[in-house]
Amino acid sequence: MSRILVIEDEKRLRREIVEMLTDEGHEVLEAADGREGIDLLKAERPEIVLTDIFMPNVDGFEVINTNRTQPKPSRLIAMSEPGALRYYDSLSIALKLGAEIVLTKPIDWHELRAAILSLAHDEEFVSKAGATRRRHA
Repeated sequence: MSRILVIEDEKRLRREIVEMLTDEGHEVLEAADGREGIDLLKAERPEIVLTDIFMPNVDGFEVINTNRTQPKPSRLIAMSEPGALRYYDSLSIALKLGAEIVLTKPIDWHELRAAILSLAHDEEFVSKAGATRRRHA
């Protein structure tokens, strides 16, 4: 299973995501904002990062940008909710910056599972092939 970093400022949602992913056998790290998330991203080098876009302190765009500068960038899923300012633009920007998958809130658990499995399976395939590549959504 994968090592996954969940960056979400809404505590209840973060706990639900962490619990679901842990129950499915993933090793899960969690951060309450982008600043904490970036620190964990650099220190722990997770295979997959799931980040909210709009958060206090440091937003998800900065998380995505920081991820791109890492020696081995993590696979990245960005999420946002319809009530967020410029919601559709934010998801498009996230894709342009390097997110591979974008999800809308409230989270559809089947979509989240499928996204994680897709990136985890692709990462495993790439590792076995001895090559690195990025798949763009």
